[in-house]
Amino acid sequence: MAALVLLAAGMAMVLGRGDRRGAAPAPGQPGVGPGPTSVRTRPAVGSSEVRVNFGAASVVVPRSWVVLLPGEVNCSNRSVVALGDRPAGNTACPSEAPAPSEPTTVSISALTPAIAARGSESPTSFNGHAGYALTGGSLAYQEEYAFPDLGVLVGATGPRRSLVLDSVDWSDRQLALAYAANHATQTPKGWKTIAYDGVMLSVPSTWPVHVLGHNELPPDACTGLGIRTNTVLEGSGNSLTHGFCSARRQPPIGRDGIWIRTARGTRLPLEDPSGPVVIIGSAPVHLGEAPRDDYLPQIQLRAVVNRTQVEITVGLGVDPTTAGQILASLIAPAHALSTTSP
Repeated sequence: MAALVLLAAGMAMVLGRGDRRGAAPAPGQPGVGPGPTSVRTRPAVGSSEVRVNFGAASVVVPRSWVVLLPGEVNCSNRSVVALGDRPAGNTACPSEAPAPSEPTTVSISALTPAIAARGSESPTSFNGHAGYALTGGSLAYQEEYAFPDLGVLVGATGPRRSLVLDSVDWSDRQLALAYAANHATQTPKGWKTIAYDGVMLSVPSTWPVHVLGHNELPPDACTGLGIRTNTVLEGSGNSLTHGFCSARRQPPIGRDGIWIRTARGTRLPLEDPSGPVVIIGSAPVHLGEAPRDDYLPQIQLRAVVNRTQVEITVGLGVDPTTAGQILASLIAPAHALSTTSP
């Protein structure tokens, strides 16, 4: 049977705005998540800012910046934050596009062992995360730091690079998962229970339930469409209407809400290899569908009930606590949940 991984809670962090670097952080601890108070102590994002998530990490940038999704190239003259790997080979912009001046460019990508080995011996602390400055070889940015506990490499060039680097912290996804791990099966007063194919979870009582019709786009049809704010969506909708999607993928907007449905195909193989198995609430579920989840403001879960796969998407709004409370309420019959054949 696939191993069940219990989400670990790390040490609590008390943060303040401004310069949040330190000289003597604790060594990085890969796999250790944020502590139970991290959600409430992380600085709020200003009205002119946006938190950009990638994997276990996040940074705060002005709303006017361009967010490049994995594989995209910067063809603007605005500051950018680039997520994931950039395409190799010919990356020229169209002739009609302005030459990018890139006042400030920030890159967040997955940390590899080869890159981590180039980190300095003495790290710098960013909000309690040990950042190891890259040494040796040519650097792509003025400052580059490897963050082993977050599993990312962050590089920055330009006049505002320090402000962005000082905002490096846990992603909304990690904070919501940590909340669920520390508040398992706890449900806020006044919430209602949603039951779907043997899986139960709780949501705020004001959230309506909407069953997707055959002519409605599902939330995953277009990157950026996302789930509906403060709504429970049920069913798969019609993914054949993708022609309504815009040509360019837009960075999705984080919203609180959930989408629950029976997986297309409905049946799992004897062993489903997609993602680790974790304890969420009281239910063992498959977590994540990499690499797309690296930047989407949502958490993907897959529960197996009587060998039928139920998929649950939990949206991440401004405050990850709401998603964490939903996750903590997740209940499924223990005898019906399995990741292998009987």
